[in-house]
Amino acid sequence: MVEHSLVQIHISSKPVNVWRRTMLPRPDVDQLCCLNSECTLYSQRQANNLVVRKTYGTDQIRYLRCRRCGEEFSERKETALFNLKISEAKAVSVLDHLDVG
Repeated sequence: MVEHSLVQIHISSKPVNVWRRTMLPRPDVDQLCCLNSECTLYSQRQANNLVVRKTYGTDQIRYLRCRRCGEEFSERKETALFNLKISEAKAVSVLDHLDVG
């Protein structure tokens, strides 16, 4: 997940506020589970069956593979962020604004 934090820098001795993009930590792979309902380790966390096959996108989304069944899937599959075309930071900002009203 990406977070933006406001930092102040000085340009020509004048303070200027800028947004800095920082990555938030992702959950450990052990906290995720196989999403293949036909897998014997389906929905079981900490089964040591998932490996990161690759990362992709500006948010460095992990693409996982189950060692037991061979199924490959995005860590975002079956979440509100799956197939999202905007950054996580923007999605979080939208949700924050919806929460405020």
